[in-house]
Amino acid sequence: MKEYISTGKNVDIAIDEGLRFLGLNREDVDIKILETGGLFKKAKVCLIYNDIQEDIDQINNEKENSKEEIKEELIQTATEEKEDKIENVVEDNSQLQQENQSVENIDELKNRISTFLKNLASKFNLEVNVDCVIEDNNINFVVNGSNLGKLIGYHGETLNAIQNFLSCLKYSGEGKYRIHLDIGNYKKEREQNLIALANKMADKAEQIERNVHLDPMNAYERRIIHSTLQSRELVETESMGEGDKRHVVIKFKR
Repeated sequence: MKEYISTGKNVDIAIDEGLRFLGLNREDVDIKILETGGLFKKAKVCLIYNDIQEDIDQINNEKENSKEEIKEELIQTATEEKEDKIENVVEDNSQLQQENQSVENIDELKNRISTFLKNLASKFNLEVNVDCVIEDNNINFVVNGSNLGKLIGYHGETLNAIQNFLSCLKYSGEGKYRIHLDIGNYKKEREQNLIALANKMADKAEQIERNVHLDPMNAYERRIIHSTLQSRELVETESMGEGDKRHVVIKFKR
């Protein structure tokens, strides 16, 4: 069991903020109220949960892996129950399972991925809507519905694994498309939070004139930090560490 401390203006807000950060639903955690808060004091709660993602290997988004390797990473992101469900839906979908399969028609590709995502959600007894928007050479899929925490996973790890699996699909028509996936606007909200965090920590580095180390992040999140701060004059960023310890350091330019 793991614990996460969350704060907010009141108990309900503190709980909601903690659940949003963990990517979990209320039924997935036990809640212990530490402080109810008051006029000049924030509420504090402790969320107790099973960390089903602890042993996930960090997926390197900058390398091209085969579809079979990505499938293995996807399976490792879940409990034994989730492993069986995800593996079955991938194996049952013959259109997505063929190695290095190419798709000639963009509408066909959209339909295949939409069907795959709905089938995957059904394995968790979830009903979802899948929206798709094409912008330039990007195909953006957004999954909406209720109780999407199981598809998002701890800190978005399950979402990232599904994203990497879909990124292996080939499109051989005119142009080359990149596939992007968001579930319940988790990535959009996470990106906004990371941008705010990057600027806050950069301000801190400038104020104390020292380097600031951020918590470990995956490659996608580290790129957001780097991109946000690349135009800052007094700081620069660098990724340090290996595996699940890899993180961004905001360096003060002396």
